[in-house]
Amino acid sequence: MDHRLVDPEFLVKSDPREALGLVDAASGPAARLAGAMYRESAFADRYATAGGRRQLLALNAARFGDRELSARITSVPVEGVPDAWWAVEWATSSTIHPGFRHARPGHTDTVGAVVTAVVQGRPVAVSTGRDKTVRAWDLATGRTVGEPFANGGLATAVIEGRSVAVTGSRDGMVRMRDLATGRTVGEFLTGRTESVRVVATEVVDGRPVAIAEHDDKTVRVWDLTTGRTVGEPPTVHTSGVWAVATAVVEGRPVAVAADGDETVQVWDLATGRPVYDPLTGHTGAVRVVATAVVDGRPVAVTGGLDLTVRVWDLATGRPIGKPLTGHTCPVWAVATGTVDGRPVAVTGSSDETVRVWDLATGRPAGPELVFPAEVGAVAVTADGRLVVGFGWEVAVLARCPSVPWTPFTDGSREREVRPSRSAGGDDWESSLAQAFGVLLDRPLPEFDSAAQYAAYYSGNWLYETGTDRDPLWLEPAVLTGRETVTDDNLLLLDEEGYPDLRFDASRSLFEIHTDAAEFPAAFKEGLAAVRVGGSEHYPQVTGADLARLTADHGVDLTAPDLSGKTWRLTDARIASDGTLLDALRAATGMGEGPDNLVPCEETDATTEAAVAAVEHAGLRAHLRAFCDPLSDDLAFRRNMSGEKDGPVVATWEGAVDQYEITVKRIAT
Repeated sequence: MDHRLVDPEFLVKSDPREALGLVDAASGPAARLAGAMYRESAFADRYATAGGRRQLLALNAARFGDRELSARITSVPVEGVPDAWWAVEWATSSTIHPGFRHARPGHTDTVGAVVTAVVQGRPVAVSTGRDKTVRAWDLATGRTVGEPFANGGLATAVIEGRSVAVTGSRDGMVRMRDLATGRTVGEFLTGRTESVRVVATEVVDGRPVAIAEHDDKTVRVWDLTTGRTVGEPPTVHTSGVWAVATAVVEGRPVAVAADGDETVQVWDLATGRPVYDPLTGHTGAVRVVATAVVDGRPVAVTGGLDLTVRVWDLATGRPIGKPLTGHTCPVWAVATGTVDGRPVAVTGSSDETVRVWDLATGRPAGPELVFPAEVGAVAVTADGRLVVGFGWEVAVLARCPSVPWTPFTDGSREREVRPSRSAGGDDWESSLAQAFGVLLDRPLPEFDSAAQYAAYYSGNWLYETGTDRDPLWLEPAVLTGRETVTDDNLLLLDEEGYPDLRFDASRSLFEIHTDAAEFPAAFKEGLAAVRVGGSEHYPQVTGADLARLTADHGVDLTAPDLSGKTWRLTDARIASDGTLLDALRAATGMGEGPDNLVPCEETDATTEAAVAAVEHAGLRAHLRAFCDPLSDDLAFRRNMSGEKDGPVVATWEGAVDQYEITVKRIAT
């Protein structure tokens, strides 16, 4: 048995059920390690194809510290699938059991940014995440450099020959920390007491500057050597900036900002004035931006909630070519660099993939790279390696020299396993938007496209069925969001045809009774710091924060000596991508496309009047079950607060007020 588990070709090409059947019988250390590595991502849909297994297994082998096995897996040929363009050099293992001797711990929450720098002559990757720490990694070995430190945004600069991380803080200070040691080497007060977040650095007139966003949503440029502002504060959208990149256009330094809406702003760093009108073309909020030079001209690369990547000529403010498409969920990361001598853009998405684009041709450079969690950060090193932040982890990938750089088209890539949420194409998504506009009596474009939305399952039924205290919710893979949960008790409607509701525990809300046990003081202080609701003695926190705090302070809420009343699930978040359209789709049980609709045959004049304006016949029949305010099964309520822009969009009360499904705008 053991020899099969350590055979890369068997792991890649065998049926997952056969391979998993051998895992428990493994006896030798190499086979047990391979079995644990295989099982780590066995739940992923990407395991359904040999190409997907090859990528995930190579990544997991590196996470478990076996770089040789990772390389051997990468080299396995798969019929009908292009050879692997990228090999995994190393990866962190924050979510792997520390009992494995090669485990490389890292962040304790989602990684949100990665950048590269050079520290004492050696290249490093610098990452930060929702755990509010900055960590530096030796790119060659994956070992940590210096000590982790707290952050408020992340950018790097070179000051007096020293590589530093420039971060903001909650007390209004901008700090510079030596990346070699993690020690503070400079700081200045911004003149404000509220939080400040550093989003980018640049050199203006020979002096290093930082671009920082303040809590009042203003943006300022600070001279890092004097601590004084540079120029006038640029005018930005009232919701603030999501991301900023810098470039030099016709000899002047400029900032390119993803401005919280569907536009991109470009302003002169020296004066704070706009260079030209905002760039328009995205149909959803822009979330990420990077800059590059292609054929001698400066360009910007942007991405966001409309699932597209766009390239702009910064000299003219005009788009270059058509939008780059392929991601099936919002784009949350973008970086630019040079690989094999060619300018590239690298994008990451909540569809759990990374894509590399040749900026000279506007075409994909190799097949997509798949990961076991959402990708929230990417970077390109000076020598053309990729740094990827996915879930809580960081990985470094290098080009396989045996695979030539050749034109690559979607037709040559392996067929997608998971259908996108717009599986029926643009027409289907348009039909969904039109139908939900009718249901809500308000067109979807009138809602805040820059906001995030979620659907929650709550109410007495969680308590009555005991689901609110099911230990399953606290399992590490579930609480951190690596696995979703389905529960036979939590149904949309008790009828055949509707898909099982999938829940994301990491974004669900939990209530902790802090007086029910002798919890560590630091644990209770941590709960208070991240509380999103509840009260002092019953704080309500997200699953992701609960996972981090219990791990940090050694608290096991499932321990037999703790009372069963120490915690409970209050609001189970139905898995969706953060857009209003997908939250409504999930809340109304529509599955992934028009083939998953469930027609409701029972109707009356009131119901028919409510959905008569829905243009798509299948959607009209499906929504009959979700539009009746007097239904005993699922009574529909529009925005009960009465405020047009209130947070609650819609609520369905099920089984005569036994449970509620609520779609609402959420704070990010």
